[in-house]
Amino acid sequence: MPFLFFDINKTPANQHPLYFLDSNVWICVLRPSLTHQYRQAYVDFFDDLIVAGTSKIVITNLLLSEIINAYLRQVAMEVFFQSRGENPRAKNYKWDYREGVGKSDFRRQLNKICNDLLSFQSYFEFLEDDFVKIDPLKLLTDFQKQNADYNDYYYYKLCLQHNIPIVTDDGDFVFPDLEIITANNKLLKIKS
Repeated sequence: MPFLFFDINKTPANQHPLYFLDSNVWICVLRPSLTHQYRQAYVDFFDDLIVAGTSKIVITNLLLSEIINAYLRQVAMEVFFQSRGENPRAKNYKWDYREGVGKSDFRRQLNKICNDLLSFQSYFEFLEDDFVKIDPLKLLTDFQKQNADYNDYYYYKLCLQHNIPIVTDDGDFVFPDLEIITANNKLLKIKS
């Protein structure tokens, strides 16, 4: 079971017909002004995918949920409260941001993220999440042995089933037998 990690800076963006972009990559793409310098590689890879136009970006329902929620919680809410001189970590997402003082910003940011995603729709390939095919009970049993987030493990199993490479910056995305394209040095140092 080899690990197949590829440096995003050395990987052409049109090698495969489909790519799965992890939510952390989407955040880099959707808010490049907040992207750290080394993460620019993900924005460049995405841009190359769009320009080449020969590959599609896989979108699932679970991924859309994760992108929207991560963007609103980790980007929009943080920027909003920081701009007010307040500590975002001391705030409750639902009560302070979505329903409270941040409500109008929340609505604006929700519309922005949805419209931004819709602007890329011609590059999307929608994929069913295959929950039943993946076997939920075996998934839970196997997941207990992993050192990863549930969603990441689920994405791995889904993409493995369809042989779709994953583009991620997630340092604990250590799964075998599937091409993982990354700029994350922790992953790139792992040898089979």
